[in-house]
Amino acid sequence: MYSVKRLFFNSAMVATFFAGMATPALAQTAESQILDDGSELLIVQAPVQDTNENGWYASLGPSLVFGYPVDIESDGTVPITTAPLFPGGPALVANIPIDISLDTDAGFGINGAVGYRFDDARVELEVAYTNNNVEGVTVNDLAEVPLDGNIESAQFMVNGYYDIPTKSRFSPYIGGGVGVATLTADDVEANIPGIGALELDDTGASFVFQVKAGVAYEISEQASAFLGYRLHGIPGQNFDAFNADFDADTLLVHSLQLGARYEF
Repeated sequence: MYSVKRLFFNSAMVATFFAGMATPALAQTAESQILDDGSELLIVQAPVQDTNENGWYASLGPSLVFGYPVDIESDGTVPITTAPLFPGGPALVANIPIDISLDTDAGFGINGAVGYRFDDARVELEVAYTNNNVEGVTVNDLAEVPLDGNIESAQFMVNGYYDIPTKSRFSPYIGGGVGVATLTADDVEANIPGIGALELDDTGASFVFQVKAGVAYEISEQASAFLGYRLHGIPGQNFDAFNADFDADTLLVHSLQLGARYEF
């Protein structure tokens, strides 16, 4: 019986030694214990893989962009030609400030990014696009007028994230970023009673910021899917309307994104 024990333990020691030689990336520890019969038992702990959490990744995903208002106001007064006071009389020109509010429907977007992971932190470059239809416009608090057209935006961002470790396949994350955005009013046209024809077909560029939060699910060691919330703000946009300059209030756009990330 003693020789059988010795043969078993010696075989285990040899097998463990060659396993360690064949996988140098694995770390292992061992300790010995003396049995009652005087034989020595070598206890080898299971090897632990030294994984590297650093590396490049790419992500892509569509998004649902909720409707939002676009509020713009004239820099000063705007000359508006009104109807004559009596038939055959001269047209009247009034200089008044103009406030315009565009209401948009829910739209769509798409985001793509390339980044680098540093353990639980990530840094990335992101390109995003959103498109929302315009459903109506209100000028100087008059009745809303239905109209067609689109509000489009392209964003170029530098983002940072922190992935919260949970020791499971689910990993919540938070992040934010800054960059440059363009905002385009595409064929937004309407006839405003008492004021005239409104035409917005212009593109402007400005600073953009965003915050993000969500949760990722690890499908494999390299692939994961994520569901996230995004709020991005676009301040400082300008438009031309009624032959005058208009400044837009800061746009706050909310969206939900479902995407996938692949780590190389």
